[in-house]
Amino acid sequence: MKRVLFILFCFTTLVQAQIPTNKREVMQQFLSGTLDESYVPAAFFMHFGKDARTGEKAIDAHLRYFLSTGMDFVKIQFEQGYGRIRIEKPEDWELIKPLPSDFFTPTLEIIK
Repeated sequence: MKRVLFILFCFTTLVQAQIPTNKREVMQQFLSGTLDESYVPAAFFMHFGKDARTGEKAIDAHLRYFLSTGMDFVKIQFEQGYGRIRIEKPEDWELIKPLPSDFFTPTLEIIK
């Protein structure tokens, strides 16, 4: 019963405030400053298991989470590590080199 009341409350709030049901339109109105002030877009973020950090499994996990929560936008989780470099003296900074050009490729593939 509580769930039904909550759904009815959300529906009547959307109808009264004239909030778009299309998530893209919600975000476009928010970014342009035309979204009804009674609605604040929201999302929840989480890291997925080791088996769902890259590739198709990561895409599936993000989509499943986005669709099951009904949130307004999705954040693609960055699951890559940087490694560790001990910096104990000024000369150690020389050990830091730029990231390889393909470093962000796994995350960009999920976004794509």
